[in-house]
Amino acid sequence: MLIPITILINIRNNNKAYFDFDPNYIYLFNGINLATQHGKIGHYDNPGTPVIVFSAVVMKTTYLFRNSSDAFPIDVLRNPQHYINVIAWTFSVIDALLILLLGVFILRTTKDITYSLLFQSIPYLSKVIFTWCFQLLSPEPVLFGSVILFIILFLWKYFFNKSFGDITFEYGQNHKITIDKFMIWFALIMGFCLATKITSVPLLLLPLLFISRLKNKFVFLIFVFISFILFTLPIARYYKMLVFWMANLFLHSGNYGVGSMNIIDLNKAFENFMVFIKNEPIISGVLVLSLIIIMKQVLQKKYDINLKILGGFFLVQIADLIMIFKNFELHYFIPVIPTIAVNIFMILQILNFSKIIRASAILIFVIMCIYLNKEFPRISPPEYSIIDENNCINIYSYNCSSPMFGLKFGNEYSLNMNTPYLEKIYGKQYFYNLWVRAITDWQDTISIDELAGKNKPIYLYMYEPYIKDWPTPFNLKKVSEGKFLIETSKTDSLKLE
Repeated sequence: MLIPITILINIRNNNKAYFDFDPNYIYLFNGINLATQHGKIGHYDNPGTPVIVFSAVVMKTTYLFRNSSDAFPIDVLRNPQHYINVIAWTFSVIDALLILLLGVFILRTTKDITYSLLFQSIPYLSKVIFTWCFQLLSPEPVLFGSVILFIILFLWKYFFNKSFGDITFEYGQNHKITIDKFMIWFALIMGFCLATKITSVPLLLLPLLFISRLKNKFVFLIFVFISFILFTLPIARYYKMLVFWMANLFLHSGNYGVGSMNIIDLNKAFENFMVFIKNEPIISGVLVLSLIIIMKQVLQKKYDINLKILGGFFLVQIADLIMIFKNFELHYFIPVIPTIAVNIFMILQILNFSKIIRASAILIFVIMCIYLNKEFPRISPPEYSIIDENNCINIYSYNCSSPMFGLKFGNEYSLNMNTPYLEKIYGKQYFYNLWVRAITDWQDTISIDELAGKNKPIYLYMYEPYIKDWPTPFNLKKVSEGKFLIETSKTDSLKLE
């Protein structure tokens, strides 16, 4: 119980929900669409569909208790950060309860409170867990909780040898197939994980390694496919585009399916490997230790269930590492970070220490994890304000300090369905697309000359490091951090003063 409480206290002490309109506003806006626009979702490439569905449900429930005089979409768009906070906190509380459930499950099955402590310390295995799985509206919190359930189900079946019984399917004439009901539960969880984020695909290896017959493996994959379809039905019209997007991820060497037609850039993969080692010392250390123990057991020919489970999880973790070294972000490893606790559990089973030594080792490991990962970055969300256009014109760009661009960003990734509401609430606003070097309002392109004709100072709010990577087509004069005065539009050169 202690660890889940410290998780929530840790989050609360770090202020409100993490402000980052990518991906927060993507899921917020598509949740609005699902609740109000007959399911017209514009986002499919995670796929992230369960997150959108969950967000819509939480937003609708929250709205019922607000007693707002505004219609639902208007109230959300007037108070986007409030709704993001509510959804993110809901994720956080559910995940904390699942961590508690995992701890209770381990305690009741092993009768060892230190093992329970080990599994409850999973959030402290990496900083990316707190950064991405708690207080963020994204697929990661949903995926994190799903993997916790996956671990409980797997250990219950294959380590503690429990059973839900079999189920028989008849087909054709005098043909039938009998499968363990656990396969259906695994398939449901795996389909849900894949619908949440495709980076969870390495987890598929684990059931396939432990399901005995080839025919049963095939049936399991069919159930996973059906489960995936079930949990992604709201984006059914995007299935073709989703397949092409996943193919591009595999065939191109860069992130997000871009870059050269090269499955993997080995030099870049090695750089990513070094970044991973530097930023994830605990996980790297556990993987190295796991490999040593596996080799030791193989050499001694001790092929028991402990080795099989440790080897299975190790293969899944390595497969995931290979995948993320190709398309690299540290948080892409989140689907298998919780499984690292299983490695420690199985290693301790194999080494068979005395109870005192085992308890001491777990306590030292947990304290080390908490010490190294107790702090994580948080950014307090800025307050919304509408600046008087009689005095100046403000242009907002990607990742600037103003959340105004978040509204534009979320609207674009949800088919621009909420443009009328945004214009009604916030009036005319201007945005700069740094990739195509164009200025737009809520929907249409606007020329800089048209804005200059208003004879008002024009300010560009832009994340400063981006200016060197994506030079603007007009001269800028720095006013303050992230704020620039546009001086001219007649030159392609960049001038910072």
